[in-house]
Amino acid sequence: MSLVGPIVSVSLATITVIFYTVSVSTDYWLIMKDYHHDNFGLWRQCDSFDHPKCKGLDRDYRKGYVIGTRTLMMLAVIAAFITWLIALLAVFLKWRKTECDSPCGRVANILLTINGILFSVTGILVLAAMAWYTAETVREYREEFFKYSFGYSAIIGWVSFPLGIISGLLMAFFFYRMSFQVYYVDDDDSDL
Repeated sequence: MSLVGPIVSVSLATITVIFYTVSVSTDYWLIMKDYHHDNFGLWRQCDSFDHPKCKGLDRDYRKGYVIGTRTLMMLAVIAAFITWLIALLAVFLKWRKTECDSPCGRVANILLTINGILFSVTGILVLAAMAWYTAETVREYREEFFKYSFGYSAIIGWVSFPLGIISGLLMAFFFYRMSFQVYYVDDDDSDL
């Protein structure tokens, strides 16, 4: 039984969880390039006029779409971390060959397949959050005279959603495939 596929999918999932966490926790979602060169995250805003000072988001910036983006991103981070831990444990147990009987092992692999599908759903949650935040930010600042750009936090968010979907689908595929592997006994090793 080859563990290369599950190890690759769990490795991609590890990178995805790191990207989700970095994206949601850093303060460079939006950069205002006017006089102060402020940057905004989902939780804080930083003013770098004299020396960098960060504080919680002003009431003006805590709009519905920012709170909604926070919520979707945090749901994705929590769900991705839990499903990643389950998949990591499964790969470790497969590597240690601690399988139970064939029907029990198949049920476990089918549950791990569902786990992979749930990991893919986290990618869809991040896609929804990123699309919502981007669309509302562009709509809000389109008619203003502010010069703005999206920072690395938003870019990492956009990069991480396809990684989440791909790694989840790979997890689902490889664990599903493992659930239907048949183990044959070599007839040459029998004592008859």
